[in-house]
Amino acid sequence: MGADDRCRLATLAYLIDNAPGAAVILSRVAGLRDRVDEALVGILETAGQLHGMTTWFGALNGHIMRMRVADHLVSYTLNLEARSARVVFVERIRQPTSDSNSTEVG
Repeated sequence: MGADDRCRLATLAYLIDNAPGAAVILSRVAGLRDRVDEALVGILETAGQLHGMTTWFGALNGHIMRMRVADHLVSYTLNLEARSARVVFVERIRQPTSDSNSTEVG
């Protein structure tokens, strides 16, 4: 069983939903939806384990959180009781141009 098969099986244990606007962007970029789903499954697995150990962790339910996936910023919410995540917004992160005043590290 390869990594892709394990991710598909893990995704079946969780519900990953996308708001209409986010779904459009995820479908336009090759492989982005799979990468976002994989990241959210990992977050849900970890959150599920931590949720049982602490009482404050449930306070994350419904709050918009963000993560970077490739060149995109993905905004999402969690529902730990329903074992689900919803992608609410996806935006491309613009790289600074060479003439900008920002300092690039690395």
